[in-house]
Amino acid sequence: MLTTTQSAIAADLDAFEKTHWLTSSYLIAMSSLAPLMGRLSQLFSPRLCMFYSTLVVCVGSVIVSLSKTFELFVLGRAVTGAGAGGILIVAVIISIQMSSLRRRGLYIGLINSCMTLGVSLGAVIAGALEPKIGWVSCSFFH
Repeated sequence: MLTTTQSAIAADLDAFEKTHWLTSSYLIAMSSLAPLMGRLSQLFSPRLCMFYSTLVVCVGSVIVSLSKTFELFVLGRAVTGAGAGGILIVAVIISIQMSSLRRRGLYIGLINSCMTLGVSLGAVIAGALEPKIGWVSCSFFH
């Protein structure tokens, strides 16, 4: 979604030379906190971890939407990435726990396929909506 709205965001936040941080902050937080969420799912229930990961994504989306500076936007993206890493890892953990050994690969493949489909459709939809409603409104639909 961010790739199609990135130029509008950079123009509003006056950050054309730092646009690489718009996506990097999300990906760094997502990949670095994913192992922690796997461990937290062992200590607490995966259901609880999924709930709090979803809550973190929502908080990150609100921070992104309300940001008036580049630094606050990047912070919101990092918070959103942290929650998204938790959602992805916990979804895989839940599917492993609930499926047989024979079907496990199928379910993990379906999770990855749905994530790829969501990222692809999100970019197309955000590209269509951004000129009409602006990037701030689009950021609520992370």
